[in-house]
Amino acid sequence: MGDSVSLSCFASKVFDKVFDSVVTYLVIYPITALYLCKQNVMKLKAKLGELAIRKMDLQHRVYEAQQRGEEILEEVRQWMSEVDKHISGSREELEKLECKARRKHCFGRCSNPKSLYDLSKKAEEYAGVADQLMQEAVQFNTGMIISYFHVQKQESIKRGRGAQDGFVEFKSRSEVLNKIMKALRSPTVNIIGVHGMLGMGKTMLVKEVKRKAEEEKLFDVVLMAKVTRNTDLAKFQYQIARGLGMFNLPKELTLEQVADRINEGLKKMNALVILDDVWEKIDLEDLGIPSGTKQKRPVADQQNKESSSREEQKECKVFITSRDPKVLSEKMGVKNDNIFPVNKLEDDEAMELFKLRIEDDIENSESRWSNANEIVNRCSGLPLAIEKMAVALRGKNDDGWSYLLKEIKTSKGGGYAVVCSAIEFSFSQLESEALKETFLLCCLLGHNTSIEDLMEYGTGLKLFPEVNKIEDARDAARTLVGNLKGSSLLLDGPSNVQFDMQDAVRAAATSIASRDRGVLASNDEDAAEVWPDEEAMKKLKWIYLSNADISQLLQELESVQNTEGGCQQVQCPQLTFLHLSNRYPFSETTVPADFFKGMKNLRVLSLTKMHFSPMPQSISLLTNLRTLRLNQSKLGVIEGMGEIIGKLKNLHVLNLAGCDITELPKEFACLTRLKLLDMSDCTSLRVISPDVLSKLSRLEEIKMANSFDQWQFIEQHQNQNGNASLVELKYLQKLTTLELELKAGSSYSSVIKLLKVSEELHLEGLHGVKNVVYQLDNKGFQKLRYLYVRNAPEIQFMIDSERLVCSNAFPVLEELVLQNLTKMEKICRELDVLGATSFNKLRILTIECCHQLKNLFSFSLVKQLLQLQEISLEDCENVEEIVAEEAQVTVCEIEEAATKIELGKVRSMRLEKLPNFISFCREKNSSITDQGGSRLTSFRCIPLFNEKVAFPMLEELQLTDIKIDRIWNTLATLESVRNLTKLIIVSCSDLKYLFSSSLANGLVKLLHLEVVDCKSLREIIATATGPEKGNI
Repeated sequence: MGDSVSLSCFASKVFDKVFDSVVTYLVIYPITALYLCKQNVMKLKAKLGELAIRKMDLQHRVYEAQQRGEEILEEVRQWMSEVDKHISGSREELEKLECKARRKHCFGRCSNPKSLYDLSKKAEEYAGVADQLMQEAVQFNTGMIISYFHVQKQESIKRGRGAQDGFVEFKSRSEVLNKIMKALRSPTVNIIGVHGMLGMGKTMLVKEVKRKAEEEKLFDVVLMAKVTRNTDLAKFQYQIARGLGMFNLPKELTLEQVADRINEGLKKMNALVILDDVWEKIDLEDLGIPSGTKQKRPVADQQNKESSSREEQKECKVFITSRDPKVLSEKMGVKNDNIFPVNKLEDDEAMELFKLRIEDDIENSESRWSNANEIVNRCSGLPLAIEKMAVALRGKNDDGWSYLLKEIKTSKGGGYAVVCSAIEFSFSQLESEALKETFLLCCLLGHNTSIEDLMEYGTGLKLFPEVNKIEDARDAARTLVGNLKGSSLLLDGPSNVQFDMQDAVRAAATSIASRDRGVLASNDEDAAEVWPDEEAMKKLKWIYLSNADISQLLQELESVQNTEGGCQQVQCPQLTFLHLSNRYPFSETTVPADFFKGMKNLRVLSLTKMHFSPMPQSISLLTNLRTLRLNQSKLGVIEGMGEIIGKLKNLHVLNLAGCDITELPKEFACLTRLKLLDMSDCTSLRVISPDVLSKLSRLEEIKMANSFDQWQFIEQHQNQNGNASLVELKYLQKLTTLELELKAGSSYSSVIKLLKVSEELHLEGLHGVKNVVYQLDNKGFQKLRYLYVRNAPEIQFMIDSERLVCSNAFPVLEELVLQNLTKMEKICRELDVLGATSFNKLRILTIECCHQLKNLFSFSLVKQLLQLQEISLEDCENVEEIVAEEAQVTVCEIEEAATKIELGKVRSMRLEKLPNFISFCREKNSSITDQGGSRLTSFRCIPLFNEKVAFPMLEELQLTDIKIDRIWNTLATLESVRNLTKLIIVSCSDLKYLFSSSLANGLVKLLHLEVVDCKSLREIIATATGPEKGNI
């Protein structure tokens, strides 16, 4: 009995343990594992989402940098690549483990604890990696460096003694150039200097040094900044920062903080920093320039050694030009061995330069040859004097020669006096008063001035009297600048919307303006030193004080007026233009209330980097004012600002860009003649009252990029207490340009009416839009002429023709630019119902960074591109061809498909960074059916250009980084190359040769041939055999 009881107890205990184990394994473990697994998987998915968003944000910045022609830092590329691999790898592994769990035990109900455990651990592991990647991403936050200007592949241009513009390689210049280049190549030289008097050609020499350094790839980046006398330190830093890709530095950063950013950027690359025209000591370290310092490679680069052949040390070299050698040696610390003088030209070089620039046969005229020798002798070997004299005499008759020779004979001061005489003569020959005033205005505006600034000032000064529209004024400004460039009085700027002027020309022009035109101009901090007396002030027409200590000037003026018992106003009855730019940004400035009372004829008032406390009441008396610029000023909550500005009823241009304004005053609704309102970069702007914008009935352009984004989306009568509504804009019948910000998630319905009547449209950062035409204008944008779509991560199609209300889409579109549309699959989907006039007017097509795109057009659509002239396709990973055959075609379409595609007006084509590109048009190995559905045959693959495509008017062709072994099919006709004038081939590593012998015979117009880094290229013209054999 006892044994039985003991056995029963033992069995009970065993059963309990077994039961507990079974319950634990079958119930508790699965439930716990399932709970932990779900938690870890959800956590991972959230982190992957955050990581994807962080990567997308960075991708947008990368794209913008690439648009500026910059190179992306290797650590940025590596991080983005690792993120892509991690996201795709973790999702793939996650899916496999989930499938495994489902297959074993119906995942989610009776799950296998082991599978759940594996899934949970793997999710936890991947989440940890995601955390690490997010931490690494901190170094790429907004404002941090992710790119730099890399050595650009230069197009070959004619240089040397025959050059009509630019550097001329005379012996005296070549010797200096060679010494400089030798110093730059030396590992022991960190800082180099060049000196020479004004007009000796230092800047031209520097530009040639920059070109050669880039050509020889001595540095990762070559930066050049114009320093000038009394330079604005912040402006100078900005030039360097822009070169490093730092375009959006926070405004609140101090000079020291900006210097730190620049320093960090320069440490990541081998750099050459060129400082042109230094007048006084500049502390390079304070600016952020680590001159002569070598830095260790960043960690990210160390991890990527196998993919980089760069040295372990990074170095920054500095190249300085100055008029004074003592500035170089004593103030900038350049060793005497590394200082090179730029001296005057030899006599024979001077005459050769004169003959080169005058573009006239002077040797056949005894009198002109004699006069030319005398003129060149009086130029004293100064290159600028020789060039300006030659340009001034170009095309002139004997009377012009005699007049100018007489002028320079009476001038004193050597070569520079000759420069002034030549410039004055060129100025006197300008054909209109508007052109003369534009030239004098340009001499005031500083280096690298924008066309936009000139347009705004010129509109106020009525330099364009026959022009009524802002866009026409902009065109007029471009035309005037072009005319002045043609007279060699202006130079090209760093971009096509900027221009520049030589220092000697600027000095001569300023002298003319001051002497003959009633202009007071100064770039000195101590503006009080140049401020004239009361009688002289009454004669002034323009005042332009840049980089001045405005507070000090006002204090001294007040002191003089108090001493003399005068009132606190400036009597300038003839003054039409006043510009004051503060050297010390945002230092509080107290302008007397009556300061502007004596300037009632003022048409342009420009007050930059000011901090008004308060805004002077007398501004409201300037009833003739047409342009008011308060950009980059501290306005904030100034009382009465709206009332003061609201009284300027004749105002055409109001520029508040970069101000800290928080609210657009209601009184601005009284500015009924306003045509341009610029509130770009007003990041503090939060309030625009209803009905203000809608009352500005003459507005043509509104610029609010990086500014107000609190738009309402309701009808005007419903919007009495909130912010401005987008609906108000439909009442602006003259509006042609609109730049604005919309918050993510905003409805586009309120702007669709505007879009439908637009002629030019820029769409950037669109969210929630997958189909542009269907969602924004399903009638197909019947009036649109120019369309630019950028940074829209959700767009899949430009057109889905099945959803069109009108079958003809974009019937008048002339230019189409698609950039960074990472999910776009096709330009046009479902072609059957697309109208015959769609894209009929398209002239320019540019597509960049659209990685899901495989082709651009179907065979049937390309026939409608009757006006296409330019094709540019860049950095699209999956593009295989430009024109694609439809996957299914009928027998009756085969004959049509077999016909040649002729793009009869295409003149320029650029294909760049297309790793999967195969052919312009190939025949796919897809099924072909007859009308009954029976399969017939298959097509074959064909080369890049073949007999199927013809470009009879093609003049320029550029192919970069494309994997092709030949460009043209040997069967191709000569018609596609007969007009070719320029051919550039870069980094096409598989290319074996360029032309067959028969094709080479047809290149009768080819002027420019450039081949760079084509490793497999063995010959330009393939060895002729068989039918190809013949004479070239």
